Amino acid sequence: VVMRAVANVAATGRTVICTIHQPSKMLFSMFHSLLLLKKGGETVFFGELGPDSCNLVSYLEGIPGVEPIGPKMNPATWMLEAITAPSRGENPVDFAATYAQSELCQENQNLLETMRHPLEENQSPGGSPQPAAEANPPERKKEPKFAAADLTQIRELVTKFTVGYWRTPQYNFTRIMLVAVVATLLGSVYYRIDMSNLG
Repeated sequence: VVMRAVANVAATGRTVICTIHQPSKMLFSMFHSLLLLKKGGETVFFGELGPDSCNLVSYLEGIPGVEPIGPKMNPATWMLEAITAPSRGENPVDFAATYAQSELCQENQNLLETMRHPLEENQSPGGSPQPAAEANPPERKKEPKFAAADLTQIRELVTKFTVGYWRTPQYNFTRIMLVAVVATLLGSVYYRIDMSNLG
């Protein structure tokens, strides 16, 4: 149910980031991309999973020392076993170093650079040159931290709590009775107490 709701949010074009721990094969197939980290937070795989996780499987199976995935095996379980088993053997595999030297990592770095600098300084989206940028571009107006002014926020909160208390008379009655009981107890403790320094 939760993952269906997450998938519906992703279908609207929003990016959804989830942390998952050994999901079932069905749940794992709902994800489009995967960032797989090993102990210490180093990247082992980052990219599109593909249908039936074919991109992940082909990438990991291409690393020497990794056992191929079995038939009907959950790719999520297999990938965890695949990256832990060769790390403990006689010739341990450093998956983070392998990823850092891989074509996949280079593609991701290129994509990141493209996203950082979507267009060269004097290049329009169609490829035609643009006039040089002004020496002193106009300053952008600093946007306020909150969408509404302070007085508007205070007014809305006071209205909200007033309406909330008005709609729960039992709660208000209980609070009034509690104040009366506490006042009576404290009053009886200090009733006719000697006001001198000795008392």
